[in-house]
Amino acid sequence: MKKIVLSLVMLLAVATLSAQNTDRKSNVKESVSDPSFIVVEQMPEFPGGEEALYQFLGSNLSYPDTAKEQNITGKVIVSFVVEKDGRITNAKVIKDIGGGCGAEALRVVNKMPRWKPGKQKGKPVRVQFSLPFVFNLE
Repeated sequence: MKKIVLSLVMLLAVATLSAQNTDRKSNVKESVSDPSFIVVEQMPEFPGGEEALYQFLGSNLSYPDTAKEQNITGKVIVSFVVEKDGRITNAKVIKDIGGGCGAEALRVVNKMPRWKPGKQKGKPVRVQFSLPFVFNLE
C-alpha cells in the first residue's frame, strides 16, 4: 500500500491557512451591519491552536478509496465562515480534484469543533476562510 502523506496536508493547511472574501450567497442570513471579514484584529483560532488543528486534520482526514485507486492527487480548497460564536458555517468546496477528495475535505471541515471567534474592536465578528487540503500518495 502506498504511504499517505497526511502530514503534508496538515503542514500546508495551516501554513497557507488564509482568509478569503467571497461574493457567493450564504446559507446564513447576513445584513449590511453583519458582514464577513477577511482580516480582523484578532483572527479566529482552532481550539488548542495550530498544533491541535494539525492533529484534528491528521486524525479525521482519510484518503478516499476511489482517489487512491485512480492515483488522484492534488489540492482541494474548502471555504467556510467562522461565525461570531465560533461555529463553522457555509462550508463549500471551491476547488476539487475528484475521486471523492472534495467531499472528504468538506466532511472534515463540517466536523470541526467551534473555533475561538475572530474579533474586531473587541467584538466577535464573522470571518471568511479558505483551507487547502493536499492529497498526495507516496
